[in-house]
Amino acid sequence: MKSPIYTEKTICRDCYKCVRQCPVKAISVNNGSAVVMHELCIFCGKCIEVCPVNAKKLRSDTARLKQLIKLNKRVFVSLAPSFPAEFNCSPKALISALLKLGFSAVSETAIGAEIIGRQIAERNFENKMLISSACPTVNELIRKYKPELTEFITDLVSPLQAHAAYLKETYGNEIKVVFIGPCIAKKLEADDDDSPVDLAVTFKELRELLDEKGISLSEISENGVDFIPSDTITASEFAVEGGMLNTIRNNTSVIDPELVSCSGIKNIINSFDDILHVTQSGEGNGMFLEYLACEGGCISGKGMTSSAGHLVKRINILNYYRQKQMLSAGNRSVSCSRVKKSFYPDSVTVALYSEEQLTDVLISLNKTGKEDELNCGGCGYNTCRDFATALLDGKAEPSMCVTNMRKLAEKKSNALMRALPLGAVITDRNNRILECNSKFLSLFSDVDQEMNDRIREHVEGLALESFIPECSLFNRIRVSALNMIEDRIRFSDRIYRAFVFRIGDEGMAGAVFQDITSPAVRKETIIKKTEEVIEKSLNSVQQIASLLGENAAETQLILSSLIESYNDAGSDR
Repeated sequence: MKSPIYTEKTICRDCYKCVRQCPVKAISVNNGSAVVMHELCIFCGKCIEVCPVNAKKLRSDTARLKQLIKLNKRVFVSLAPSFPAEFNCSPKALISALLKLGFSAVSETAIGAEIIGRQIAERNFENKMLISSACPTVNELIRKYKPELTEFITDLVSPLQAHAAYLKETYGNEIKVVFIGPCIAKKLEADDDDSPVDLAVTFKELRELLDEKGISLSEISENGVDFIPSDTITASEFAVEGGMLNTIRNNTSVIDPELVSCSGIKNIINSFDDILHVTQSGEGNGMFLEYLACEGGCISGKGMTSSAGHLVKRINILNYYRQKQMLSAGNRSVSCSRVKKSFYPDSVTVALYSEEQLTDVLISLNKTGKEDELNCGGCGYNTCRDFATALLDGKAEPSMCVTNMRKLAEKKSNALMRALPLGAVITDRNNRILECNSKFLSLFSDVDQEMNDRIREHVEGLALESFIPECSLFNRIRVSALNMIEDRIRFSDRIYRAFVFRIGDEGMAGAVFQDITSPAVRKETIIKKTEEVIEKSLNSVQQIASLLGENAAETQLILSSLIESYNDAGSDR
């Protein structure tokens, strides 16, 4: 079975946004494509959320759902308590729609939350810190990246699994249970062979199925339908941060239990060292931690489609909870026998590299000193040393380093400018020289030597008029709709063929100049090759100005061929 999160490699190219956003860097970049490493993934869905080209995808289970309904007479829905934050309709309208899709009955996952909440409360908070097992992403995070905390995860199934077990114990073990909610990591729970949950789909997948069947929530009849069981006050607040704590607080005999809520993976990771400290010192004994991967709770799950703000979603949940309290005749106790579960560390192997190994990698990236370690994060990693570690792990490629690629592009652009047998210059919007080659200086000045740093520093920033009296071509290209203007200019006793082109939208312009009074240039083969250079290297020269040089390989071949032609022409004379 395909993993809940996967990469469409054909459309993932040269973008490291998912690497930047992945809290555990469970991404491997190979040939420019960023692929999720499932053995490292915690299935938070952040990569899906931020991918600009939709290359990171969530596995769709709608086909499996339709097949499950078709082959089984009794398929029950376990509906997540966050549904009031997703659907702007009455609960009965949503139930009617689900029954019309072919489900046999609809029940609230919050029943499982109530079961688990009471189980925790009955423990009377023994002398040990406890961490909620409700969030599968948090469980994966701890097991893989903080395995020493695994022992503190409560030995209880998630509320979803408790609810599925309750439904099967109550209505028959032959029924199928399908979870519908905002959490994409619940697919991971459903994929577990030992799980009582048969399938998990998101609110987004449900909406797609409703649209496919032409079912409108605003027009559907809702007579005679209700949740099963209908007389239970369920722990609907579980969908928001702190909701589990309220359920525990209402059922525990402890006067002032230490209940702490924390949401958001970054916040959770930042708290790990503090937890280790308080557990080692004994200060954390009797404390219960409600950890939720999504900030604000499940109402921020990646399987939701609602664009409503966090506050609006929370209000909708709490209003529904209060309504349930007012309409309920009493609080019926619910329970199930299948609530125990053990969690074991599944620690990710972390390779440790010597300072010498890291230094060698950094030097290969043109980072020869601390001042070169910019820690810009462009590669997706927080520091250059983290990136060097990823390179040694085989999870990254040197091309991901923006500063290194810029330096390489600068070297390549300088090499191209030196190799170009034509005079070349690049100017800013004010016609001040940003870059030029030795040939340009030899054509339009008394300088007749190879460009070096001293000459470059002297020339850069000078007005173009200092070399070429007539600069109207450069001004014309900036206001023209054309990308290139060709003309001839006369300077001293020579005539030059000039190709002036625009560079980007910042007012920059570039030009190459060919001395057509030179006998060597009159050869037809040279003229053709020169035209080929102008035509095929236009984009490359433009990119040289922005220090990219993506098309340098083809251009370099043409330039080399042109240089050889000049050499041949020189030997014929």
